[in-house]
Amino acid sequence: MGYRLVVSKEIEFEVRFSLRDGAGEKEFGFRAVAVRTEPAANLKVTVGEYLEQHCALRMVSWIGEAPIEKDDGGKPEAGAEALAALYALIPTLPGLVLGAYTEAAGPKAKLGN
Repeated sequence: MGYRLVVSKEIEFEVRFSLRDGAGEKEFGFRAVAVRTEPAANLKVTVGEYLEQHCALRMVSWIGEAPIEKDDGGKPEAGAEALAALYALIPTLPGLVLGAYTEAAGPKAKLGN
C-alpha cells in the first residue's frame, strides 16, 4: 500500500533578491510555479536544469521591475526565456531559486499548542 500527500502537488511561490547598484541595493523578484518532487540523488544536471526538468519550475510574472532588459532596451516578459537569461547573467541565482522552492515545498514548523 502506498501513501501520498493530501495537499496539491503544484506550489506557487515568490523568489525575491537584491542586486548591488553602485553603493546601494535594488530589489527584484518574480513569481514561480513548480511541482513537489522527491529529492533526487546522483543527477548529472545543473541546479537550473533540476528545477526546470524535475520540478517543472516556470516563471509566471515579475514582482516589480524586471532586473534585465533586451538588447533593444525593451523589458522581457516573464517566462522561460527570461529565466534562462537571469540564470546566465546571475550565475548564483539558481541556488537562490532552489532555496525558495525548498522553503515553499517543505513543511513549516508551528509554534504553540
